[in-house]
Amino acid sequence: MMHSIKFGKQTIEYNLKRSDRRKTMSISVDEHGVSVISPSVTEIEKIEAILYEKSCVD
Repeated sequence: MMHSIKFGKQTIEYNLKRSDRRKTMSISVDEHGVSVISPSVTEIEKIEAILYEKSCVD
């Protein structure tokens, strides 16, 4: 499922996959874009907070 997060004036789309088997979140970036795999119970606000924390935005 595609989601997006805004960093200043830039909007980044990311593919989100949820898994009942995951215990931690995984973020990967490749030529196809940003992919996130997270535990099913993780709230979208928490996912986006971690994405923002891991970004290079000051």
